[in-house]
Amino acid sequence: MATDRRIPLTCRLNLRHQWRTRSTEDGNRWKACARCGRDKETTNVDVHLFH
Repeated sequence: MATDRRIPLTCRLNLRHQWRTRSTEDGNRWKACARCGRDKETTNVDVHLFH
């Protein structure tokens, strides 16, 4: 029997996620929800403009 992974209602309705920073072996980072696994969409904002 396959395990049934249920996605929380707040994630399915895109109301609330628990964003966590993830990284690859080569050091790239992104944010993904710890509950449903959805990747957070990022914008291409140059962070150096604000420093």
